[in-house]
Amino acid sequence: MIILTNVHRAQSDGGVERSAFQTARELTRRGHRVNLIYGEGGDLVPELTRICASVRHVPYSDYTFPESRGRALVEHLRLMPAVALAAKCRPDVYYMNRTFAAEWALHAAKLSPAPVVCHWRGTQTPGPRYLPSLSSKVSRFIANSAFTRDAWVAAGIDPD
Repeated sequence: MIILTNVHRAQSDGGVERSAFQTARELTRRGHRVNLIYGEGGDLVPELTRICASVRHVPYSDYTFPESRGRALVEHLRLMPAVALAAKCRPDVYYMNRTFAAEWALHAAKLSPAPVVCHWRGTQTPGPRYLPSLSSKVSRFIANSAFTRDAWVAAGIDPD
């Protein structure tokens, strides 16, 4: 199985980044082909390069789920290099290690269809304008805790 995942920063000083590294390592160990896109470099790049099938840098930052249509257009245009690269990988699964990466994965999945899995790591949810889209387009959500899951369900994500 080919899995495309991402890290915003490839640095070992954060919990999300360490968890993404451990997930990539374990998926690779289990025989999956993991392709990784990262936004900012860091000390994990050499190790990620060793364990992943491909590691590519595309400058991007988190999607902010803007409320205005104009700002949303600017955000979408900014994500296009990451979307194009992700779609080129032709993965079997897009695994986003943070909610704020789901937007470019969803766009990439339109170009190169595959399920999008989104890992919740906190309770900060996008505004109500985006929740129905996330709930209907993301194939599966993974929560790091019952507390996180409950916060997202309370915000309006379908618990199924």
